[in-house]
Amino acid sequence: MDSFAPLFYGLGVAATLGKGPRTGEVVDACRQHGGVYLLTYAGVAAYLTRFVRKIELVEFEELGPEAIYRLWVEDFPAVVGIDVKGNYIKGAVF
Repeated sequence: MDSFAPLFYGLGVAATLGKGPRTGEVVDACRQHGGVYLLTYAGVAAYLTRFVRKIELVEFEELGPEAIYRLWVEDFPAVVGIDVKGNYIKGAVF
């Protein structure tokens, strides 16, 4: 999905969420559009659902888990892997 990051952030997506490293394309998109990439744990999706208070499908329902959703979360265990200035945590980018 990294190749879509410039489009998504350009359309106003404020943050994306994942569990692994992103490409330089995502770093550039975050810097250019003021977005962030959030990192969370891999393999614990069922556990993470307990922090989601509300979910709304925004677009691309046919993509299933890759669709765009708006999430309202509380105390969600994530860190900023790439910030709005393009700074990133070592290992967040390859």
